[in-house]
Amino acid sequence: MITANRRARRRSTKRSSTSGPPRRFGLEISASLLARADAAARREFSDETTTSNAKMNCPLLLKTVVISDDEKLAAQLSCLFARPGHYLPVLDGPRMERHDRNAEVIRRNNACARVKPTKIVLAGLSQEADAALTQKLGTRRISRVKTSPDISQRFDSAGTALNQSPLMWGRDRVGIGLLTALREKRGIEFSDEPSPLTDVPAKSGHLVVCDEGDELSQVIAANYAFALDAGLWLSPHISREKVDEVLEGFYSSQDQQFVSQTEVLEGLKAKMRDLCGRVPVPDQGSMTFITRGLPYGFGFSEYPSTHLFNYPDLGIAIVNGFAAEQPGTRGIGACVLVDPETTPAPEIEDVIKILTPRGVYVRGYQGPAAHVRWVSDAIERFPYDLLLIATHCGDVSGSRWTYEFKDSEGKQRTLVVDVAVGFGRTDDPNLFGVTQFTRFISLDGVDWNDPEKKKRLYVGTAMNDFIELTRPCRRQT
Repeated sequence: MITANRRARRRSTKRSSTSGPPRRFGLEISASLLARADAAARREFSDETTTSNAKMNCPLLLKTVVISDDEKLAAQLSCLFARPGHYLPVLDGPRMERHDRNAEVIRRNNACARVKPTKIVLAGLSQEADAALTQKLGTRRISRVKTSPDISQRFDSAGTALNQSPLMWGRDRVGIGLLTALREKRGIEFSDEPSPLTDVPAKSGHLVVCDEGDELSQVIAANYAFALDAGLWLSPHISREKVDEVLEGFYSSQDQQFVSQTEVLEGLKAKMRDLCGRVPVPDQGSMTFITRGLPYGFGFSEYPSTHLFNYPDLGIAIVNGFAAEQPGTRGIGACVLVDPETTPAPEIEDVIKILTPRGVYVRGYQGPAAHVRWVSDAIERFPYDLLLIATHCGDVSGSRWTYEFKDSEGKQRTLVVDVAVGFGRTDDPNLFGVTQFTRFISLDGVDWNDPEKKKRLYVGTAMNDFIELTRPCRRQT
């Protein structure tokens, strides 16, 4: 039997602030804006709302696509095919261990369709991934590379003419080595020697900051930086637990009893800079952060910045953005903006000011018009090139519930959750839709968001049992 004891205190269950970072979806939106290189400006990016003088041309897409799970092979192929002012698409291979493996293959097929490549190189993929991509892409354009010697044998007369001897590099910090080799028009070879602890300065006013942990993401970041004449800086790798801890600091910034939210956010801003390291930002420059989820740009608010997630599908996201602004494409013609107006969202007004003078059709859902039903219908049925949602949703009233139950292992459990309920219209005038948001607070008195304490907590079947016990039951009719 399950019982629920409601606490009388009402509290906010969705946390955000006008100056704090958005959740993941918001970061993806800003990434799309940068990747399109200010599409409305027709292949020019210039931030008109800041003091930055940085300006970037949207690079042309090369007609070669590299799909690889081996960062060393991807780097060596990049040296062969990359060209200044052009972007070489590098995609990670499909994750065939996932239940939606077919969708993984389709997304890569769609990215290739946007590039319209004459050559697709499959490098260091598993046999299963290779077979799935070959079936979808066909064999005519495909070349395969399994080892470094395969590259010289298959592409000896193709690609960029390389100068001098290859750059010798270690097996880490691959992105820095690759961008250095690309600038010097050299190949790259890897040894067991340690890599230099250097960065690559920007030729333009743009700097790419990439998490040090994922080497293949560094290869993609280096190609992205090379195409934009940008510099590259590797930020220290941050564990998933630390990322979650920092993000929780943002989401709970309004809940502090003895410290103001302003002080909390100032502390988080300083933490962002500390975690990122001593970043050499160009004067009046701009930045792209390729991260595991940390909103580093919050710590560098004096510079225009955006974020891309290093995993998954970093290469696909960049291709999708740049493809929209190639010669002969229509760019952004229609835009949908969503602003609930529960908190100030200055980015919405900035986008309107930038896009409307350039002939972009802007369809807005603001204030009372930004309710779930109308926005959902617009996303599903209205054709658009750009979707921007202000994810500063404000607070929602809710309740804190305590569930006491015995799990399937016979252990007595106490689970505390925050619960909020939302209502929406349906096509039936006599029915309305109900959505319940549940946030875990603690299990058996242990803070669910404290990774250190959770290490000593036996979870067992408790969470699965809770979900099953609270799952809505359909009435028999």
